[in-house]
Amino acid sequence: MAIKNVSFLYYLSENNESSIQHFWHLQQEQSLLYNITQLSHLVGRYPWTSCALLSGTSTDAILGGELPAFKNYMDLLGTPILVIVGIILNLLAFIVLHHKDFRDSSTMFFMAMLAFSNVMTLSLMNGIGWLVEMTGSPSITAYHDSICKIWQLILRVIPFSSIWFIVAMIIDQYITLKYGRPKAPQQRGSASLCMPRLVTVSIYVGMTVINIHAMWLFEVLTPRNMCQIPSEHDAIYVTAWNWVSATTSVYLPILLLIIFTFILIVRLCHFKETGFSVEDWKVCRATVIVSGVFLLLCLPPTVINILQHTLRGPPA
Repeated sequence: MAIKNVSFLYYLSENNESSIQHFWHLQQEQSLLYNITQLSHLVGRYPWTSCALLSGTSTDAILGGELPAFKNYMDLLGTPILVIVGIILNLLAFIVLHHKDFRDSSTMFFMAMLAFSNVMTLSLMNGIGWLVEMTGSPSITAYHDSICKIWQLILRVIPFSSIWFIVAMIIDQYITLKYGRPKAPQQRGSASLCMPRLVTVSIYVGMTVINIHAMWLFEVLTPRNMCQIPSEHDAIYVTAWNWVSATTSVYLPILLLIIFTFILIVRLCHFKETGFSVEDWKVCRATVIVSGVFLLLCLPPTVINILQHTLRGPPA
């Protein structure tokens, strides 16, 4: 499939805009199909990359006792296959979204940043995590306190930024449909991407500031050399930071996604009455699909996470 898509990219370079539009939507649908499977696995296997975040649920608890053979099979083959396929498809999506026909669209810019963030998450977190688990070698966080602290910050900033890129994408699409896109050539081009770039920088800076507490909470604990929060830390302090992090990184963006996805779905149902072009309809539909798939996968475990920790304690 990857070879077929690459050859088709060459074909697109010699053809018209409609062919490019068709391929982009085909690529998005293929990426979504793989990402659904990929995210479904990650939500359980790697709670720090899921939108439920830090709930502590894993396939060890779900599959370990009942289906050990299936769990071992998924550990050995499922994870690397999903990681490799996910990286390839996200890279292809990133390349397509940087085509000249999409370069001026702020919505496509946020989609490209989402694809980039997905590649970083898959390669740096899931790929390395799988290698460490399969080889039995020590985690890179076990070598030094500084590495432990920086890695814990990265584990939060990258996936949490992905959630906010989806929020920025759907809010941008809402603004575009409500107020229209600039028509004059001087209003488009690189100048039209100043705001999306500023939003991107703000997202990364904001997620870093919100999760910077990981830099002084985590440290390498002996004798097991585990990168964890020491028990002597102030429980109230840890609780407050965890709730702030969970609220701003997960609960708030999911609430915004629910609101704006509903608004865009209503607009899609009455699209003929709005007078927008077919291109606007396709972009809006793709945006709703991305947001809808994310909510479908992440809303149930997030609700469970809230209920569990409301009764038992804060999200860890």
